[in-house]
Amino acid sequence: MNKEHFLISLKLSLRGVPSPILEDTLAYYESVFEQEIEAGKSEELISKELGNPKDIAKGIFVAHNIRPTVQAPQFSKGDWEEFEATQAEQQRYSGPQYAGEPPYRTASPTRGIFVAIALGFFNLIFILAPIIAIISVIFAAWIVSTSFILSPIIGIVVAVGELSSYAMFQFFASLILCGIGLLLLLLIVPITKFFFKACAAYIKWNIRAIRGGY
Repeated sequence: MNKEHFLISLKLSLRGVPSPILEDTLAYYESVFEQEIEAGKSEELISKELGNPKDIAKGIFVAHNIRPTVQAPQFSKGDWEEFEATQAEQQRYSGPQYAGEPPYRTASPTRGIFVAIALGFFNLIFILAPIIAIISVIFAAWIVSTSFILSPIIGIVVAVGELSSYAMFQFFASLILCGIGLLLLLLIVPITKFFFKACAAYIKWNIRAIRGGY
């Protein structure tokens, strides 16, 4: 279910709800989709995490003490049914009863704290040491590659200062090292990019886990 399908389903499930509640609810869930999409999630995954629009609609009816009455359906589309609140129940609503996220989808702060502590210990014990080791290897590879690439400069200086067979040997050896350094550079660049992308994705996953979504 994509964003459009989700919002349409939610709107149909909330037929009969006072307009202010309907508008606030739709605006809220549209903002949720925008935030989660920016975080890298697909619309289908967001819809799955939010849950069934019918269940959300039932929660809204309960949260605002509105008792839906089932009309004779004016149209039929699968299991859709229209609900209509009485005029007295509509007048009972005098404005949004929540600020920020609605009460029926509020992440538990206690759960977030426990998840953060658990992930902190896990990362400290199992993740930190390998990451430091990988960073050290990548850094050393960059140093070696750069040194090899710049070695012909030293070879030229030696050859100019001392014209001998040994100096020429050093110069040609530096050219070989330069070639090895270039090959090593071609290998290091994609590995470095992949490593930092993987780290960024893992950090985002940790943040989503603490906030209550996987």
